[in-house]
Amino acid sequence: MRNPIECYRKLKQKEIIPCDNQFGFITPKVPIAGIKDPIQRLLIIRDELNKGKRGVESMVSSFVGWTLAIFPKWFVRRAFQFLTTGITLTITNVKGFPGQLRMHGMDLVRMLGFVPGPCNCEITALIISYNNCLNLCLNCNASTIDNPRLLIKDVMQEYKDLRDAALKSASSSS
Repeated sequence: MRNPIECYRKLKQKEIIPCDNQFGFITPKVPIAGIKDPIQRLLIIRDELNKGKRGVESMVSSFVGWTLAIFPKWFVRRAFQFLTTGITLTITNVKGFPGQLRMHGMDLVRMLGFVPGPCNCEITALIISYNNCLNLCLNCNASTIDNPRLLIKDVMQEYKDLRDAALKSASSSS
């Protein structure tokens, strides 16, 4: 199961389209080799994510979740082991508050997330937006990824490329 990264795509000067956040069983084709333009990569990923949302997968996954909730834990565990066979990556996003939050009179410096993966899932990632910053949390098995910092570095570079392309597009249109 995967939840698409929330993003906004600007088609024309005044048209902004938000992506939906619906769960579904999908198989995105990532990484996208050979395409240098980050906007094009984002559009390809968006199209792959939309395939899952337009089909019955979203409805089926919600139905499976509600149905399994009435069974004992051992049955649910076995069912999710079966349903998540072959899934190696889960990414979810949490859209946070754009400003600074306070707790007990102190400013929150950053948010950290824990991403428990499904039974057979080897890599899970959580992207949290808070205080106009993106935070990436990665959980993985040491035998799956030798150096998880490289994966985080690649994700950060992808965001930087996308930001640079958006800024370049905005400056050329004004």
